[in-house]
Amino acid sequence: MGYFDSLVLPQSLEHIVLLQYIQMLIFFIFLPFSGIIISGTLISLIYKYKALKSNNSDYTLISKEVLETVTINKSAGIALGLIPAFATLIIYSQLLHESGSYIINFLFLAFILYSIGLVLIYVYRYAFLFSDILSSTHSVENTDEDELKKIAEGSLKLKNKSGVYGLILISLSMLLFFGCITLGIYPRQWTKIHNIFTLIFSWEVLLRYLSFIISSLAVTGGLLLFILLYWEGGKKNLTGNQKEILRSFSTKLIFIFSIIQPILLFLGLTTLPDGSISTSIFSYSIIAVIILLIVYILTYVMVKESLFKYSGYIFILLVFVFVLAIVKDQLAMNNSTVTHSLVLNSKYQEYIKTLQTGGDETAGANGEEVYKRICSTCHRFDQKLVGPPYKETLPKYEGKIDELIAFVKNPVKKNSNYPPMPNPGLKPNEAKAVAIFIMGAYKK
Repeated sequence: MGYFDSLVLPQSLEHIVLLQYIQMLIFFIFLPFSGIIISGTLISLIYKYKALKSNNSDYTLISKEVLETVTINKSAGIALGLIPAFATLIIYSQLLHESGSYIINFLFLAFILYSIGLVLIYVYRYAFLFSDILSSTHSVENTDEDELKKIAEGSLKLKNKSGVYGLILISLSMLLFFGCITLGIYPRQWTKIHNIFTLIFSWEVLLRYLSFIISSLAVTGGLLLFILLYWEGGKKNLTGNQKEILRSFSTKLIFIFSIIQPILLFLGLTTLPDGSISTSIFSYSIIAVIILLIVYILTYVMVKESLFKYSGYIFILLVFVFVLAIVKDQLAMNNSTVTHSLVLNSKYQEYIKTLQTGGDETAGANGEEVYKRICSTCHRFDQKLVGPPYKETLPKYEGKIDELIAFVKNPVKKNSNYPPMPNPGLKPNEAKAVAIFIMGAYKK
């Protein structure tokens, strides 16, 4: 988007790496919180409708307690939801500047949907409180019963609609977020995806989103067990029957959805493009599966022996699995965007050079300095980095220095075993100087 492009500053490779780490830390907060909000709201709505259908007050209280647990308070919604969502929009604007993709447009729409959805969910939460206040007024003398009835009906409608609409909007927004995250891993698709439906209805996006929802349900099950049944002796206002309902439901969430997670985890690996895969990604996936196995064992022991003190460990381990999945996806994106990061770095170097020379295009250029500043990021003379070693590429340019200069100024893909070389953005005299330097150094 034009507005966010105007906020973008030139970034060096060091700045880009820093932004990537910051984005990963933001996701450690934003994605688990959003997943718990979606799962907790869904569970609350399920029990609310059970209460309406059976007229069972136990379900009403469970619905309320679940929602209050996952939403925490309004400040948490801002600090853990809205601020990280907006920060993601800003950071992606920096990282994907000049990518030619619609990712920032999609992210902006996702942020708007997320904000509205989160507000509606908090309206749903506080509608419960309003209903409690209305119920207490029935015992007060001289109250207008008809008026109270109208207010109560309005409160019920507000509670029903805000919860459902909030859940729908925030779920759609997270689907869009995952569409953008996934698209970031596939640079070849950046300029091809212009339509929201094309973005979200793809196998890669739906798989990652499903994995997010499954992980969120398991984490929420662990959270409810820990907060409502164990922490400080459990919620004092819950009866034994209500605690048993929550125990049974939360345990099933952990067992069922933790079993599905490893399958989705490895299916996700199969969708990654070749340029994004690394040993670290496989390592984190294996660690996640091992931790899930520990979760199964702890949950089994907890249920069999009624040792709810394990619920805290289970919750922490499930969150850690969530974090490992985030790290895996972020590493995949970082690996996939190496070439684009080099393009941004070259623009940064050009920007700095312009500042240093005052925009003087005729300023002299030092070939060795240009090589160390730009070329050495991807090339060595006898070592393979991002690009091929010079000892493999320079022989064909011996006696053809003009061709080498032309290639440096406007590189084209020549070797299918390596990613295409980005345009380094060199001035003519810089391209000539560095071409002469590397050819001279190669011949020594």
